[in-house]
Amino acid sequence: MSKVCDRTETEIYAGLKSRQGWAVECLYLNYFYSATLPIYQHGGGMDDRRDIFQDAVLLFLKNIHTDSFEYQENKLGAYLRKIVHLKWRNAKRKNKLVQLEDTVADQLSFDGDKDILQIFEREEQRKQYVRLLLLLSDKCKDILMKRYREQATEKDLAKKWDFGSTKALQVARSRCIKNLKSKLQVTNT
Repeated sequence: MSKVCDRTETEIYAGLKSRQGWAVECLYLNYFYSATLPIYQHGGGMDDRRDIFQDAVLLFLKNIHTDSFEYQENKLGAYLRKIVHLKWRNAKRKNKLVQLEDTVADQLSFDGDKDILQIFEREEQRKQYVRLLLLLSDKCKDILMKRYREQATEKDLAKKWDFGSTKALQVARSRCIKNLKSKLQVTNT
């Protein structure tokens, strides 16, 4: 059976505000498992859960002491869970970016008769496309990557994303491409 802090949320907040160690312990006892459960459910291990929660608690304490956090009764746990969620999402995005950049770099071919500067320019351009792809929604990313990189059929993609028809998927895909192009134009200006 896990321990639970017997203090009220208002007492915990007052303890955090006055920098009491027991209040931080109460955060861990009361909110660690509920705040980090989504990390576990999405493939994160206990180390990920601990690291993300610790970062979230530090940011939370900073927000409390700089008056960036306005206390509302029964919202302490929700606020902490939101920070954990955002930190986990950012960590996953950062990890995906590194993996995708490595994959793109690995796919470059070094032909002896090509100018080395062209190769580096192409690599930078591909990295820029990867960064822009990561700014798109998960749905757009998946549709574009699976369609153009993995050569998935429109029928399979329409089924996966619950589109009524392949025509609906084509409309969604063209919107994703338009969004990607607009992001590319913004970065090039």
